[in-house]
Amino acid sequence: MASAQDPGIARGYAESLLGLAKVEGMEDRLEDELFDLMRVVEKSYELREFLKNRDLDPEAKKKALDELLAKDTSMLLKGELRILIDLDRTDLITNVAQAYIDLMKTEKNRLLAEVVTAVAMTDEVKGRVAAKLSEVTGKNVSVKNTVDKDVIGGVVVKVEGKIVDLSVKRKLVDLQRGIKAAG
Repeated sequence: MASAQDPGIARGYAESLLGLAKVEGMEDRLEDELFDLMRVVEKSYELREFLKNRDLDPEAKKKALDELLAKDTSMLLKGELRILIDLDRTDLITNVAQAYIDLMKTEKNRLLAEVVTAVAMTDEVKGRVAAKLSEVTGKNVSVKNTVDKDVIGGVVVKVEGKIVDLSVKRKLVDLQRGIKAAG
């Protein structure tokens, strides 16, 4: 029997989601929602433990997720999360989200770039960043913005496992190291 962490299981859920999203014409919106959800779950140990806790009532998990999700979250995502809760597979949430994102990369022949900034980027700025990254990589790039107040200023760009840190924080750390090395 396959384990819950078997990538094929997560991919199966992701393929099903992609098929439904295509019918609804909301592939990109669902990708954005899954990306955001994945980041929230990855950043919160308490949330991961809550979702993994098999002793909790599934209805309590559903209620908690409903409160966590934005009011405009698609019914498609809410429905998928309810299914994962009912089947006691909440440990797959981030795996399903990543599998969906990977399917979209293949489907749309694009790279996903996570751009971390101190404040949310406007759609115009995201478009300019995506265009520049597309020019540099020679591929269609989709930009997902993550807000992290610790960045201070500038950006941190993550593409295909590579990180380019152009933040003020990084520059300050480098400056501090340079001063210590010179002293």
